[in-house]
Amino acid sequence: MHQRHVPVVLGFLLLVLPFLPATNLVVTVGFVVAERVLYIPSMGCLILVVYGAQRLWERLDARLRRPFLLLTIVLLAAGCLKTIARNQDWSSREALLRSGLKTLPHNAKMHYNFGNFLRDSSRPEPAIAHYREALRLWPTYASAHNNIGTLMPQFATAEYHFREAIKYASEHINAHYNLGQLYR
Repeated sequence: MHQRHVPVVLGFLLLVLPFLPATNLVVTVGFVVAERVLYIPSMGCLILVVYGAQRLWERLDARLRRPFLLLTIVLLAAGCLKTIARNQDWSSREALLRSGLKTLPHNAKMHYNFGNFLRDSSRPEPAIAHYREALRLWPTYASAHNNIGTLMPQFATAEYHFREAIKYASEHINAHYNLGQLYR
């Protein structure tokens, strides 16, 4: 028996099944849906679009084929330009984090990650500002409390942040370690 719409089934399965774990519907995975989890679903989407375009091409009147082809070329060119622009965002860790902050300015994890980058780049003042913003957006963010505590020059302020980290995540080993180091 010949199956006529195998690409539809395959495309739909590639689109939905790999994407389900990243949706946090079944199990909480703890990360924002990122481009890295969209590669296989993108293949499913591409299969469905190409199959749909092929079926449409077969049914199109001859005089409508040229505008359809022109529209396809324009869409492909737009996709290529968007890919080139997005590749610039992936050119460095800083560029990627800045792009993320521009896209999600109200995301505490983005500010936390950018704060980590700034701390690793020996820029403590702007790192503290981003950790503070992360804590403003998510006051119980234990890792942000811990990391800001490591940058605080005042004993009392550092102690406060380490204690807050432990209060919100009692198993936060780094906060316990950092508090112990502070007391030592």
